[in-house]
Amino acid sequence: MVYEDTSLEFGFSDVSADVQALKDKKVDFVSTCMDFGGAFKISQGFKQAGGTGMTFYAPEGYRESTIKKYGSQLDGWFFGLGFVPWQSKVLPAGTKAYLKAMKQKGITPSEQSQAGWINANMFVDGLLKSGKDFTQASVVDAINSFTAFSANGMIPPQNWSNGHGPDTQACTAYVEAVNGKFVPRFGKPGQPLVCFPDNPRPPTLDDPYYLPAKTGTTTTTSAGS
Repeated sequence: MVYEDTSLEFGFSDVSADVQALKDKKVDFVSTCMDFGGAFKISQGFKQAGGTGMTFYAPEGYRESTIKKYGSQLDGWFFGLGFVPWQSKVLPAGTKAYLKAMKQKGITPSEQSQAGWINANMFVDGLLKSGKDFTQASVVDAINSFTAFSANGMIPPQNWSNGHGPDTQACTAYVEAVNGKFVPRFGKPGQPLVCFPDNPRPPTLDDPYYLPAKTGTTTTTSAGS
């Protein structure tokens, strides 16, 4: 890492100092930890100052309204996701069901509604497992017995039987903005989530594994968060 700025406050407007520093240090990759609007200001400031060849990584901004509004202005941007991208050629059953439900209701998919879907999925699974004479405690116990909850493949499997501490794996699916579309990157066919062990972390990042796991294979499951 050749440059870092942790002084920017929410709603900042002046990016001239950061842009100049990026140019002076010949930075070609920027990773931000802020909302999409802030990251876009830096990206546009860099381009307006004549900067080229910059790749941006953003943890936030994966939504249809963003790609429709900014289109090719986002070329060279990558977004990190904690779930299977909706643009994947091979979708798990959970993602298919979610997208079908959103389409039937005329609702644009979003990370927020999908999070609600996943939470509801886990609740219903726990309710069914606890039986007809359920209580709050029995539902909690049922959920805490899940050893590989993934909402039918939507997210990395989570082991809730011991998953109330640090995650044991770090999984991210990546999409690139290309000509006004989100395109999945770096994963394998049917396995868009790129994963590494975590807590402890490996000495190198040379050996990723991919999820969802294919039939007949096993992987380390994550602690729940």
